Amino acid sequence: MVTSGKGYGNQKNKVTQDRLLTFLSPARAIQTGRDGVILLLSRIERAAFSQDLYGLAGVTFPNSLDRAVEKRRAEYLAGRMLALRALSHFGYQRAHLPIGPDRAPVWPKGINGTISHTQNWCAVILTNQPRLFVGVDVEANLKLSTINSISSVVLGEDEEDVISGSSIPLAMALAAAFSGKETLFKGLYPLVGEFFGFEAARLRSISETNGIEFTLTYNLANELPIGQTHLVNLLPFAQHVLTWHIFQPNSPDPLHHTADKLSSLRPKTSRT
Repeated sequence: MVTSGKGYGNQKNKVTQDRLLTFLSPARAIQTGRDGVILLLSRIERAAFSQDLYGLAGVTFPNSLDRAVEKRRAEYLAGRMLALRALSHFGYQRAHLPIGPDRAPVWPKGINGTISHTQNWCAVILTNQPRLFVGVDVEANLKLSTINSISSVVLGEDEEDVISGSSIPLAMALAAAFSGKETLFKGLYPLVGEFFGFEAARLRSISETNGIEFTLTYNLANELPIGQTHLVNLLPFAQHVLTWHIFQPNSPDPLHHTADKLSSLRPKTSRT
């Protein structure tokens, strides 16, 4: 039996696609209710990872990961693969997404977004709207053994009262509060221009139906004054939580108003 070059090429492409889809499942599109925003969620199959998937997926392997463990290499690849899928919704068929100096992806001009991943799940939110700032985070529900340590780092006493008074199971509620603050950090970072800590946003309420409400405790930027309220969306799924935030500042030129307004009381933290 003789296989034509074309037939062999088609078969090879199918095998490649099957391997990529085994590693990173077809994306689930999450409705955000906003035009020009795409939010995708996919499952990662860590056992299906191998280094050659980078080339098959058209993702450049960064030198900074030369000494990284396989888990980190797999998560990075999954994030870039899902980002490329999201970019295709805006007409980008190929794009190089290097790591920027702040460790965030360097997006194509006119695109703003964030990536998040756990051991088994990956999420990406992107927008092509210049005055929107978007953030996303995915976290596994906390284990009982880590609840106290996470709570002491992420929450103040009054925030713990909000958690205990909610109808959400404790492991999920704490994961959602942590995830919500991570989402705010990622989405607002381009406006603030520097890292800020968990204490910059105070948890006010949390529910599966209404999401997570935070109030800023510092003047982070002209468009982010103390007392400003931010609603983070919440989606529980498969013993995980997905949170996302979309913010449109009132200023006509938000990138020209950065963090020179920061309160002198605000601690200097470094968190990515």
